[in-house]
Amino acid sequence: MNADLEEFGTNVAEKAARRVLELAEERWKSDLAGVHARIGQLADIVQARKMLDSAPEILLGRSPKVLLVDDNVSLVHAIGTQLERSGIDIMMSTTVADALASLEAEPAIEVALVDAVMPKNGHTLLEHIRDEYRAIQVIMTSGKNVDPAYAIERGAFGFLAKPFELTEAVMWITRAAERRRQLLAAGIR
Repeated sequence: MNADLEEFGTNVAEKAARRVLELAEERWKSDLAGVHARIGQLADIVQARKMLDSAPEILLGRSPKVLLVDDNVSLVHAIGTQLERSGIDIMMSTTVADALASLEAEPAIEVALVDAVMPKNGHTLLEHIRDEYRAIQVIMTSGKNVDPAYAIERGAFGFLAKPFELTEAVMWITRAAERRRQLLAAGIR
């Protein structure tokens, strides 16, 4: 009987120990789920911050002024309309000559989005902007075989391969406008 009582006590102790472990594990899983939920919330906050950082400045009370230059008239209007809907102030040109006139007439232009492959060459326009309007940031675009490094080496702020996503263009434009403001603050015109 002593052995039976001892075995009973051992079984009860084992069951109690198992139950304590189960409760501890449930609590741990619950705490872990809470940690995962908090991590998920932090990830959402980080993602929202990234979106805000690349959002058009119109959301922050300031819209960048962009000169869009491409010899494809329908493409200029399509891209220009989409960018305007995103809150970006757009001027459109379909020739290098028109772009040069726009640059001369509108000193508020912050960013030029220029097609690299067009008559009178977008790279020529890039070089002119670098020489005459140093603070204006140029983002080159192309749907053809153009080496982005070539544009960057000649002073382009960035390069977008056509077709590009609107969000990608907005991100590049926003960053380029910020860079222009930094240059202006440093006295570079």
